[in-house]
Amino acid sequence: MREFDSECAQQHVPYALFGQTDMLARNHKEFRNSTYEFHVMMPANKVHSVLDALLKQGGDQREVESLATNPLLRWNTYRYVHAGTTLVNRDDFLHFKCRGVALEIHPVYSKGPSKIRAALSLGNHAAHLKPSVSFKFKNEKQETAYGYYRKTVQYLGEQRVANYLEGFCKKSGSLKAGRGCLETLDGAIKTVEKLDLTNTKKVSFEGLDLPVLVSYESYLKAYFGSKWKEESKKKQRPANTSAVISSATRPYKESIEAFKGIGVDFDDLDARYVKYEDLLRDVLPVSKKNTDHDYHIATLCGHRIDTYAELRGKEDELHRLIAAGNFTQAKAIMHSYLEYTDKYLKMGLGFFVSQELHDIAAAIWEHDGDKEKGAKVLSCVPPALKTRNLDETVGAFLAERSEK
Repeated sequence: MREFDSECAQQHVPYALFGQTDMLARNHKEFRNSTYEFHVMMPANKVHSVLDALLKQGGDQREVESLATNPLLRWNTYRYVHAGTTLVNRDDFLHFKCRGVALEIHPVYSKGPSKIRAALSLGNHAAHLKPSVSFKFKNEKQETAYGYYRKTVQYLGEQRVANYLEGFCKKSGSLKAGRGCLETLDGAIKTVEKLDLTNTKKVSFEGLDLPVLVSYESYLKAYFGSKWKEESKKKQRPANTSAVISSATRPYKESIEAFKGIGVDFDDLDARYVKYEDLLRDVLPVSKKNTDHDYHIATLCGHRIDTYAELRGKEDELHRLIAAGNFTQAKAIMHSYLEYTDKYLKMGLGFFVSQELHDIAAAIWEHDGDKEKGAKVLSCVPPALKTRNLDETVGAFLAERSEK
């Protein structure tokens, strides 16, 4: 953090702490076990120059990772770390903790929602940096969990957006009405992007004098407008996961075609949602009396996509093992994968796993001819999975294995 602060001063780049780091600094609290990350926001057009300078100073001792799109880690967010010191703890499937000293940088744009596509361009910068942080994993569980963080917008984006839009449209009664949601998103993005990062004060924290925005009101007023006091006190809860997900009953391909038919550009739509999630989860702090960040994402249906992303992260690990010819480990993970499906079915996520389950199982057991064992494992698939229309592929696959 000291290196970052010095480089920003040298380049005359404004920045401010935010999120939990901001709160800790204001309240003069210490990091818990010295494992927390510093989180800062800074102008997007200055991120590259600062990171490049830091890398040159740190040499092989420093690395930068461009974090992939998912609900917890934001697209175009960068983590600057001491190489090899950060570990991922994914024991709690709804939250994460990073162990080790790290600095997470969040770009703030100033050109408004009409330039929201610019958010995608920062992802290209990762190609000029070292590919990823050199994580040291304590065990296989941590390594598998890390796959969750490596998803890309191409892998998760369309399915996630399809369900967001489907849920909104079902509520409003028509697909076309769902497009009105974009105006709301753009409005929220535009107001928060007006934050003045130069309007800060210094706070002594961890031996450093670091900037924080002059007041929480700067955040809250930017988001809630003139009624920020009333709105920020409302205790909202995320929409019920199962209820919203179950409303998205249209087959995925049909949804895609329907959305395209009303002029929905998925790249643009996903960029908007990703940016909106950025603002809701990170840039916007909560009031001092309410430390629950989840109320900010009430309109985004809670943790539905968190669990889906984790499921796909498990799948991605399986594909990697299959490609490497490690079928023994792939089979072991397949067992835990089936345990995951039961948890997701209870949350209304069953229709996400049917085709993936079929493809993975086929790849694993068809490759080495162990069909009998494959049939036994697949017979553990929860019955509810077989009853859904979108799971006919799995049902046929299971029936075929049972006959043999």
